Amino acid sequence: MSVPTWPTTLPQSMLMSGYGGSPGDNQLRSNMDVGPAKVRRRSTAAPRKETGNVILSRDQLATFREFYDDILLSGALRFTWHDPTDPETTVEMRFAEKPAWTAQEGFFNVSLSLEILP
Repeated sequence: MSVPTWPTTLPQSMLMSGYGGSPGDNQLRSNMDVGPAKVRRRSTAAPRKETGNVILSRDQLATFREFYDDILLSGALRFTWHDPTDPETTVEMRFAEKPAWTAQEGFFNVSLSLEILP
């Protein structure tokens, strides 16, 4: 089964306003009876967290919902899209949380919470 691609009819990047990211949680901490906790790397790679927004028209929102619900099976599957920090690079990602949208002056502001997969 091939990995779906973010639809070309939707914006190809998230808005800079409200964008955020962080490295994946890849540490395993063990508290000691005395002294500082022991910390080690959990694995060789961890998903990177990315959050942001896209502005969609009514038709684009319908496309997005079809992509999320039908193609990604309610967000369960991974997909390819441009890396938010490097638009020249394509990465595999998945939804970390279900998307949410609010209406704003004839458009929809869609909040995305994604994981960039290693």
